[in-house]
Amino acid sequence: MKYGDRLKAARQHAKLSQASLAELVKVSQANISKLEVGDATGSEYTVQIAMACNVSPEWLATGEGSMEKNSYGLPPILMEHIKVMEQLPDYAQTEVIQNAIKTVEFIRKAQAATKHNGTTQ
Repeated sequence: MKYGDRLKAARQHAKLSQASLAELVKVSQANISKLEVGDATGSEYTVQIAMACNVSPEWLATGEGSMEKNSYGLPPILMEHIKVMEQLPDYAQTEVIQNAIKTVEFIRKAQAATKHNGTTQ
């Protein structure tokens, strides 16, 4: 996929018109249009465009990785779980989080006991 195609996909993902994106990035609408339809391999505004569209700058620049921005700095597998959790009602999110905390506490206790006993796994 060319840079222009990725730019258009990012803009549509953010539900922005060319004019709206141009206003956010402080460039002309014609500039956005030229980037989308031309043979550009990038833009000096790539990071700003990615931020405005809430997509990964790496994906916009290179086409590698996921389009969706990983704003949590977490591995993709955890991001998938978070996306599922975001769809749950509040009470269910609370229950999942409480179970995760209990699991982490259990693992820490087990690790501490293993260190205390002088054994390793």
